[in-house]
Amino acid sequence: MLLRFMDGRNGQNRAKSMMHAIWILQRGLEIVGLVHHAIGNVRHRIKLTDIFKALKACERNSDRLNNIHLMIITLNTVAMIYLIQSIDWTALELLELSCCLIPTYASLLIVLQFCSLCSRFSSRLIKVADDIRMRGVIDHLKHANLVELADDTIRIYGVQLLINCATTFCTIVSSAYSCYTWGVIEKAPKPPFARIAILLLFIALRFISIFFLTRASERIRADADRFNLELFSIMREKKELCDNDIMSIYVSVRPSITVTACKFFVIGHPLLTSINAAASTYLVILIQFSSSS
Repeated sequence: MLLRFMDGRNGQNRAKSMMHAIWILQRGLEIVGLVHHAIGNVRHRIKLTDIFKALKACERNSDRLNNIHLMIITLNTVAMIYLIQSIDWTALELLELSCCLIPTYASLLIVLQFCSLCSRFSSRLIKVADDIRMRGVIDHLKHANLVELADDTIRIYGVQLLINCATTFCTIVSSAYSCYTWGVIEKAPKPPFARIAILLLFIALRFISIFFLTRASERIRADADRFNLELFSIMREKKELCDNDIMSIYVSVRPSITVTACKFFVIGHPLLTSINAAASTYLVILIQFSSSS
């Protein structure tokens, strides 16, 4: 049995089985995420209405970010369409490609919508913090309300953020292993460059979504802490504010915003390297299984 386990062909079969499991897991997670997001929008429609009303005044501030998102999606879509039409697909391959494309773009749009909301929250938080120095207005109630609404937004989008991180890992592993299979195992005389380019576009889409997500998460946390730092600084300058119990308690509590994926882990810049490291490790395991002795 040990010899059969070490056999190269048996290893290739195990690697293929693991790839099929990853594909099924990824499609299942994407479907669960989209269904959960749709149901969540219905369940939390009142809370979402309050959030959009509170951020309505910041629509212009997020126009630049929305334009960047639109440009990236458009360029990626045009490249994807060009590559798809250059290949002769079978009906089964087209069906499989559709099962990958539709959930991927839907998940990307949801993540970009969350990033846009974070950008609007950041604009409001910056304004509240700047009012302390520029206008001498300490509106801690508005800051607390923004923090509460941001926490509600993170809870509503939490499952989708978690699933997006998991499917990013699956996409990197499955796409990279498929490229390795075509180039090394099958030893194709003419590598399918168009198909490889499509897989690289899938990876790029996932990395783009994670990059924007981590960037928005770090920014909203920094902008929420900015009010606390400004309040602490001005309280050191004006001793009468130190006698205000409400201000003293507020600066001690330091309400902040931390974006998490259902509280499993914090979403920030280290997430990029963590996903990349985990995917690289799993990819090496697959390659070792599929390598012939």
